[in-house]
Amino acid sequence: MAKKKRPTTKRSEREYFAALNKALDDIYQASADLNWSWPVFADQAGIARSTVYKLGDRATRYPQLRTVYQLARAVGMDMVFLKARLGRKTA
Repeated sequence: MAKKKRPTTKRSEREYFAALNKALDDIYQASADLNWSWPVFADQAGIARSTVYKLGDRATRYPQLRTVYQLARAVGMDMVFLKARLGRKTA
């Protein structure tokens, strides 16, 4: 049986998902600060418990922005994502 070829991702995609995962770290920490269990967190966010478990355990490699946004709103955070300008250096 042939090996499956791993999908390639662009640098910008890797940076995007790294930013989402960093946001998830902050969001899950905020839920812990509220003393919420993951089932309570899922109920407060209005998403499936299995989704909260998979994201919390980092089993989901490519989280959906809308899901991360819902989790952030549940813990009282507001998220704004800006498109980065690649290839330009800042002073």
